[in-house]
Amino acid sequence: MWLPAIGGVGIGLGGFFFPLGLGVGYDNIAELLRGNAPFGLLLGLLLAKSLMWAFSLSSGTSGGVLAPLLMIGAALGETLARLAHLPGDTQALWALMGMGAMLSGALGVPLTAILFSLELTHALPAVLPLTLACVAAYLVTSLVMPRSILTEKLSRRGYHLSREYGVDPLEMIMVAEVMTEPSVPAERGNNGEVRAELPEILAYSDETCRAVAEEMATTGVTTMPVFDRETGLICGNVSARDLLGGRSRTVVRESQRTAHIRFRREKNDEA
Repeated sequence: MWLPAIGGVGIGLGGFFFPLGLGVGYDNIAELLRGNAPFGLLLGLLLAKSLMWAFSLSSGTSGGVLAPLLMIGAALGETLARLAHLPGDTQALWALMGMGAMLSGALGVPLTAILFSLELTHALPAVLPLTLACVAAYLVTSLVMPRSILTEKLSRRGYHLSREYGVDPLEMIMVAEVMTEPSVPAERGNNGEVRAELPEILAYSDETCRAVAEEMATTGVTTMPVFDRETGLICGNVSARDLLGGRSRTVVRESQRTAHIRFRREKNDEA
């Protein structure tokens, strides 16, 4: 019960020294988008407002996210423009770019940030720089932040929500590489393939193991017959254990390949 109280004390102290940091902050956003905002407002938003917002979120209370991101991002953009001694109109443009970039990166929604910023300002000539800023912010935060600010609290409750860039090992191996001999009762043709009535849930020999794993997770089935599209016959079975074995072999193979590439690169550097 002390966390909300501590958060309230932090917000109260911030509001005592920087009253403009209290409230929804729409007037601050409008001032920043006009350009030539007072330096005290920029400094207060970057320092005091950021600390107040951090106290609010870390105290466990459900606080606003949209308006603080817009204010802090616009203040950051206009501060950079001010340090570069740009004119007032350009400062307003940089405030718009910072606002959209902060929203895009923190929430992981570049298209929403672009449309929201345009709807707020109606600055259609700024579409190109705004789009570049939002896309760049999204790419950077996607690489350095495993989660967005909207899903961080969920992850701390035990729900794994991630947006890291990575390749699933099951995406790199086909079903035909891990399947086993069919165990369902069936008739064999002249060339040895298994003839059987096709079930409703099956896997295809030319699809990735990741697709089969998703199908197993959705249906609850742990073993599937494998169907060959070319022959139109069942050619094997694939189980969850087969998928795990294939994933382990893929991880080992990729580790060996990476080590070999690193070894060759070090040899070339020495040469």
